[in-house]
Amino acid sequence: MSVLRSASTKVVILTLVALGAAVGVGLIGLNAIASLRTELHTSAKAQEALHNQSEMDGANYAIKYDAVVLATRGDEGRDETIDHLTEQRTTLREGFASNRALFANAGRPALDQAFADMAQPVADYDRAAAAISATAAAGKTPTIAEVKALEASQATFDGKLDTLTDEIRATVADGNAAADADAATARTRVWELLGAACVVLAVVGLLIRRSSAQTQRQTQQIVAAVDAAVHGDLTSDVPTGGSDAVGQLGAGLARLLTGLRGSVGGIGGPHSASPRRRRSSPR
Repeated sequence: MSVLRSASTKVVILTLVALGAAVGVGLIGLNAIASLRTELHTSAKAQEALHNQSEMDGANYAIKYDAVVLATRGDEGRDETIDHLTEQRTTLREGFASNRALFANAGRPALDQAFADMAQPVADYDRAAAAISATAAAGKTPTIAEVKALEASQATFDGKLDTLTDEIRATVADGNAAADADAATARTRVWELLGAACVVLAVVGLLIRRSSAQTQRQTQQIVAAVDAAVHGDLTSDVPTGGSDAVGQLGAGLARLLTGLRGSVGGIGGPHSASPRRRRSSPR
């Protein structure tokens, strides 16, 4: 693992860890944004659905009131009442159809069952209201039997409407709870990722600092050895550890000093010089 001793390798690791942490935080943020968009879409559907439920509830009582008016007031305001009754019937049918379409893919069996249970009461209630409207439009007074049929269908419809409203609210509440849980999970993951990144960055930073300090000491020792060699001292120890440029320089200088010491030792030995020849004297 000598490659890990290199300061440049540690810097690369530090950079990769920081980049990985940034990418991880970005991905978690994108996931949180997607969850937020889903939550906003669900909230928008919930607002529309609850608005429709409110309109349907108002139409429910308006239809019953219009039926009583047509049955008791004779010709007074008949046409306006018939038109109003027709509008309320439309509000009832369209509101139910719209909400059913909004939650078609909600994946909640209880909500699907509430819509299924309400389909027939809506049809029966609308049919009873249409019978009263047709009688009044023909210039006749709606009969007691028609009014009682309307009241009976209205009672059934009213109970199913309350059940459906409760299921829609429960669906919205569960969606909000799931969105909050996703947001909390995203926050936890971000903190965990940042914490792990900080630990790794701190460790790698300390290793880089230690490597830098070691390189600085080694460089100072090499400079001291060179300075001593310049002044004739070839006995200085040169640090040779490390695979980086400074370590290689130290190893090369150590070999150089070793060679120089050997050369100087050889020069000062007994066999270092040839004996001088004696000059023969003339006879």
